[in-house]
Amino acid sequence: MKKIFMLIFVLLILASTQAPAAITKEDSTTITFTFDNMAVIDGWLEFDVMLQADTTGKRLGDSNIYINYNTLFFGSSVYSNSSIDVDKGTLLQGEISGLPKYSIANVADNTPSRVAITSTYDFDNTPSNGNLVPTNPTQFIHIKMKILDKTHAIGFYFSQPLMTGQTYESDNNTKFKVIATEVFNYLPPTPPKDVEISMYESNAVISWEPVDTTSIGQPITADGYFILYNEQPYEEDQFIVLDYTTTANYTHDFAGEDYEKMYYKITTYLDSGKGKVKDISKILQSQKKIFWSDIKNKIEY
Repeated sequence: MKKIFMLIFVLLILASTQAPAAITKEDSTTITFTFDNMAVIDGWLEFDVMLQADTTGKRLGDSNIYINYNTLFFGSSVYSNSSIDVDKGTLLQGEISGLPKYSIANVADNTPSRVAITSTYDFDNTPSNGNLVPTNPTQFIHIKMKILDKTHAIGFYFSQPLMTGQTYESDNNTKFKVIATEVFNYLPPTPPKDVEISMYESNAVISWEPVDTTSIGQPITADGYFILYNEQPYEEDQFIVLDYTTTANYTHDFAGEDYEKMYYKITTYLDSGKGKVKDISKILQSQKKIFWSDIKNKIEY
């Protein structure tokens, strides 16, 4: 009986000296992933994955993201086929004692049409040195993917279910809430070409060639054009929206009587872009003067 008691006693001591298991916590802060800055360079589609927090003062740790894509546009298994490059963005820069704070630890084909990218914060023993996550969209990683056939849709979208609980604060133990719902299937149209302005009596008559391709030569049919104007050659966002037309010409009535000089910009609109507009005329009539920067927000351009 004595031997059995001693054995139980030893087991209890061993159990009491084991390190407690780490408890993963979830923060109330939400991290949102988006796509931005699409460009085609030498047959590769380049873009940024952006990141922002809904509160200030949070520092970034490890993260796993999953991006789905159209294999008709890019081909399948882009990592295995050397058709993807991933670089650290603004949020993953910086050093501690001469060593990088963050690493792109892994890029892999999660499925033939989905790529998985893991970034790590390598100093979670000093979480206060992690980079702060801004509340405005900021470059997280920069990606290049080789284009196989540009006549198809891009078909980008995050896998929200796989990304839930996969982005951490800089202690690498506290999870952020994650929103990764953006679908990106849009490339901007080419700018209107051969824009001409002539005066008919006191009216400014503007004409241009109809836009029929995207920035990488995909055939499209433009839904319409925004006519922007200003008396000074400001940046585009500071131009005022004069009107919207579905034809490749427009007449600015009495421009010669009302203004000493005028600058115009023509912006193509695709209803198949980021957002859809049910009634553009209603937006334009909602106020007397609306800047292009304002209407872009309204139509999610």
